[in-house]
Amino acid sequence: QFDAGIAVTQTLFAFGKISNAIAAAQKTVEASLLNRDAVRQDVIYHTKLAYYNACLARRVLQAAEESYENARQNKTILEGRTSLGRVSKHDNIKISSDISGRMPAVNKARADFASAMQTLRAAIGAQDGPEIELISGFPDDYPDLEREQLTAALEQNQPVLQAAAAVIEEKEYWVSSKNSTLLPEISAFASWNHQGGGNDYDIGRRNLEDYGVAGLKVSVPIWLGGLNREKLSQARIDKKDADLQYRKIRKDYILALDKAFSEYQETLKTLEANHEAVRWAEESFRYSQELFSSGQISVTDLNDA
Repeated sequence: QFDAGIAVTQTLFAFGKISNAIAAAQKTVEASLLNRDAVRQDVIYHTKLAYYNACLARRVLQAAEESYENARQNKTILEGRTSLGRVSKHDNIKISSDISGRMPAVNKARADFASAMQTLRAAIGAQDGPEIELISGFPDDYPDLEREQLTAALEQNQPVLQAAAAVIEEKEYWVSSKNSTLLPEISAFASWNHQGGGNDYDIGRRNLEDYGVAGLKVSVPIWLGGLNREKLSQARIDKKDADLQYRKIRKDYILALDKAFSEYQETLKTLEANHEAVRWAEESFRYSQELFSSGQISVTDLNDA
């Protein structure tokens, strides 16, 4: 007895079960790529944050050093007055104490700057590289921003939010795919056989025949104990969970945006006033130094300037 053959089956129509499963898989890949982009943006954000923290630490160090240098200048002015015999011992002690009191602030600012630079090195992966130079600092001008534009940019460019939206679409495709399992499936089939038999050990070609069969098959899910309906119910629950997760993520980002926007607006209002206050404080201090040099004000008045 000899029997050999081949059979082929191809699904023709499954009411979207296969196409929706493929679309769901594609959305899974899309969500994964968006999450990867979210990680990339997070790295960029923390690198920029480390850079500007280093710039801030450098500015604080410069302010501490300028304050220390101003105290030394006051000491020099006082020594000039001492040569004229117009300075009390109390003033000498007080101004020397003022110089010593400012040194810890300089040391702390220097340590904070070194720590900020080390954090920046770690963020860019250059712990063992050459010295890092902070070329640019904070911008001079800050633009006025519109909340509606920021919200639209958030919706369009935030990969975490986009990934959550892609997950919703994925779950929708899975619901459609699971729903299709309740419907019939139409497929085409074809088979070819080459068989025969005989009493001799060598059957021979004359006893072998070819025959083939081709047709359509309709598979109807009559009863599976409710398995497909349970899978459909679970797919719908997963879809609702994805909807809730998207709303939560969006709400959290909107709240964070509103908070940052409010802080930005308040900072803009006070920034110009702060610049003006610093300018007048510097002018007042220089004028007080002139008065101190001529003996018209005391060390206490100078320190208050």
